[in-house]
Amino acid sequence: MIKRVGMTVRYNVMSYLIGEGLKNTLKNKKSTVAALTIMCMAMFMFGLFFILGENINYMMDQISQEQGMQVFIDLGATEEEIETIGAKIRAIDRS
Repeated sequence: MIKRVGMTVRYNVMSYLIGEGLKNTLKNKKSTVAALTIMCMAMFMFGLFFILGENINYMMDQISQEQGMQVFIDLGATEEEIETIGAKIRAIDRS
């Protein structure tokens, strides 16, 4: 009967991956710079459009809150006509 004794090698996988990544980053400088530039430009464009979208939403909310209605009534209108017009205006759905 043969008895095998296994040898386990313990190493830190994260330190290996980070070390390999740094080595390859330094070897391929042009690719690294190109990738970083593209990522930075993409994040900048996303941020720019996000800010523009938020500003447009804010302006639209401000405009919708400032909406109003002006009603001009003839000076010769009776009190009953004014009350009727007021009731019709209050019945308008504001949504």
